[in-house]
Amino acid sequence: MTKRPSLARRLAPAVLLASAAIAVVALFDPVFGRGSGGGNLLAGPLESDCASGTTLTSPVVDTLYGPVQIQATVASGVICDVTTLVEPSGDGRTNDISREVFPYLDEQAVKVGVNFQAVSGATYTSEGYRSALQSILDQT
Repeated sequence: MTKRPSLARRLAPAVLLASAAIAVVALFDPVFGRGSGGGNLLAGPLESDCASGTTLTSPVVDTLYGPVQIQATVASGVICDVTTLVEPSGDGRTNDISREVFPYLDEQAVKVGVNFQAVSGATYTSEGYRSALQSILDQT
């Protein structure tokens, strides 16, 4: 009669492979970190680089719910800072969405560049923002 290996010995290879897979995803997926998925290809902007960065303004991008325009500071291909200049407004719901969405998009642009996840409920606005951000990166 052959003795079967313990459950821990049988699961060890699967646990090791799963851990390796998570590590690879964490390295390259912009949602988990600053992988290769965005305009920011470096681990993060260095203060000295950002201090000498160039501030550029996007053209106004028209979306279904209104115009979007942003300003970004870029140094060595890295987005250091983003400010929303023009955002959709009008009715109360659009104003509420803009108030919530743009601070998040500004933060995500610095973290992962143009490959941020669109905000559910603000897809058109997110795509307009992405287009504005890409136009700034194209100027560098």
